[in-house]
Amino acid sequence: MQSNIDAEASTRLANDTTLQSNIDAEVAARVADVLAEENRGLAAEGVLQSNIDAEQTARIAAVSNEATLRTNSDTTLQSNIDSESATRLANDNTLQSNIDAESSTRTTNDTALQSNIDAESLARTNSDKKMTFVSVGEAEGLLAVNDYPFGFGFGSPSKAGFGLAIPFNFVIVGFAITVDSTDTNRSIGFGLEHYDVNGNLSTPQFGNVTGSLGMSNVYNTNLFTDPYPPGNICIKVNSAQGLSDINARYRFTLFCQSLDELGYERPS
Repeated sequence: MQSNIDAEASTRLANDTTLQSNIDAEVAARVADVLAEENRGLAAEGVLQSNIDAEQTARIAAVSNEATLRTNSDTTLQSNIDSESATRLANDNTLQSNIDAESSTRTTNDTALQSNIDAESLARTNSDKKMTFVSVGEAEGLLAVNDYPFGFGFGSPSKAGFGLAIPFNFVIVGFAITVDSTDTNRSIGFGLEHYDVNGNLSTPQFGNVTGSLGMSNVYNTNLFTDPYPPGNICIKVNSAQGLSDINARYRFTLFCQSLDELGYERPS
């Protein structure tokens, strides 16, 4: 029995030794596998970290390059903007200067033109004032008070309402009275009467024109009466003294100016 126990013990011990050897071999194998996996993982992680570091470096470089490019581009753009702004400002200043110069020139020319227009208008006005029509009434012999002895045209004497016919609005700007007579102490008073187209005697605001003829001829060149409407101008003898020359001759010249535009304009 002891022999069996010893044999079983020897067998157990041998088996235990084999088992321990297998366990040690398995542990060594596991350790080796773990170490190999660790080494592989460490190697893979090293490659990954290297790739990450390279990518990070590449990204940082790309961002830096892009930032530098943007900065340079922005600087170039701002420089272009500043240059364009300076050019536009210079051109605007030149344009404004040209506008100011043109405005000044136009103002000067407009002033000169208006001055020329005013001068021309004044010249035309003055010329118009110099443009008159002249009518001559003549009479002969002894003059009688309240008579209308002056004839216009072919010598037919006038009468109240029948004298020098004028068909438009007018003013009398002057008159002259001349005489050829042997009378040495004459004194004659004349009056100008105006009758409208209906034969009505009109009285201007400042009264009718009068003229006195003594021993000298009369020349009145600054009369400018009130405006007269169309009608007849008649010369009336208001007073007469010292007349004896039956061959005396009298000439009454009227200088009138139209207040209407006269002349014919051919229809287009």
